[in-house]
Amino acid sequence: MAALLADFILEENAYVNARLDDFNWKGADVYPLDEAGNRLKRGYSCSSMEAA
Repeated sequence: MAALLADFILEENAYVNARLDDFNWKGADVYPLDEAGNRLKRGYSCSSMEAA
């Protein structure tokens, strides 16, 4: 059972990290893009869309 729980936790963590914007209900996260349009890892959070 512990192995199954560990697998679930790892998969859930990967899912949430890949879709952080879906789980951010307050404010907005701002990430710069590279020349190819890929999101860079560095970014910041704003308290509102107006602040972003």
